[in-house]
Amino acid sequence: MTGDLTVFKSYSACLNNYTIRLADGTLSKVMGKGSSIISQNITLNSILYVPKLDCNLLSISKLTRDLKCH
Repeated sequence: MTGDLTVFKSYSACLNNYTIRLADGTLSKVMGKGSSIISQNITLNSILYVPKLDCNLLSISKLTRDLKCH
């Protein structure tokens, strides 16, 4: 998840009313989803765009699953 729209290589607006709960307990709307290239060999897919998010959050378990690291 990220609150920075500039990290996306591809992006699609989210037409559904999905929300996430932030660490402080408040709810924040998911505005879209996309992908980003973080290195020559690693592309992150299904990144959620949450404008109120102050930092980028990365799921290591999802990353290792997507890269087929066992």
